[in-house]
Amino acid sequence: MTSNLDTLRSAGLRRNPGCALPVNAQTGAALVTSGRLEAASMERYTAYLVGPDGHAVGFVEFICSDEGAAKERVRQVANDYAIELWQSDRKIVAYEAQR
Repeated sequence: MTSNLDTLRSAGLRRNPGCALPVNAQTGAALVTSGRLEAASMERYTAYLVGPDGHAVGFVEFICSDEGAAKERVRQVANDYAIELWQSDRKIVAYEAQR
């Protein structure tokens, strides 16, 4: 059984320009996946996989340079998965699976 993080990584979040996935949840250290990121300008986001019943079935936290970069990556992954993008307690956008 793959973890939620592995599911989202394989779906494409790990290849985001301007985004990174945390390597260690305890330390908050991040793996920069593409491009150059400035630590001071990074913001944390959460992408939730949404099941057919509308409930979250998994999630992954990641950081991006801005909301636009986070939305673009989540939108691309939503071709295969229904996903909600959140920043802290603020829901930014929800995408329905396209397939």
